[in-house]
Amino acid sequence: LAGSVSIVEPYLSGLGRRVSFSLETNPGKFYHFSFEFNEPWLDEKNTSFGLRLYSNYNLAQTGKDDGAEYLYDGKNTGLELTLGRALTRNLRMDTSLQFDKVTINPKSLVGTGTLPDDQEYWNNSVGLGLVQDKREISNMYYSTGGYMAQIGANFYGGILGGKYDYQRYTGDFKQ
Repeated sequence: LAGSVSIVEPYLSGLGRRVSFSLETNPGKFYHFSFEFNEPWLDEKNTSFGLRLYSNYNLAQTGKDDGAEYLYDGKNTGLELTLGRALTRNLRMDTSLQFDKVTINPKSLVGTGTLPDDQEYWNNSVGLGLVQDKREISNMYYSTGGYMAQIGANFYGGILGGKYDYQRYTGDFKQ
């Protein structure tokens, strides 16, 4: 039985706090779970705080190692903390710290070769982002004009540890 369930309380205590829980499953393929909490007004300077806990199981994935193709089950379990602050009325800066434990369990070979050993490593990151939101909101479900633009950079490994050192840059524009 495949499906998903999500429970969201967008205005917890009437103060804009957001709590959400989601579970998505397709047996034999994947299981995804997450819990999120967001406090938009941590102090009088509009500092926000976010917490996300997650666990994702992806089953029967295909991988390659030294020329051998194999099927494996992958698991990511982690924690992400965010802090943000309004710089102007429409411009916000966010920082994030993420700790992600990755587990790869090879199950069977697709062709010839040697099945690799189980792997377990950390994929930790620190991030920085800017969001400019000039949308005109007519109600909580849609906007009637304006735009939202965001850019971000995440830096993995380095002083945070982890198996790989790399960067990820993102950008998004919605009108």
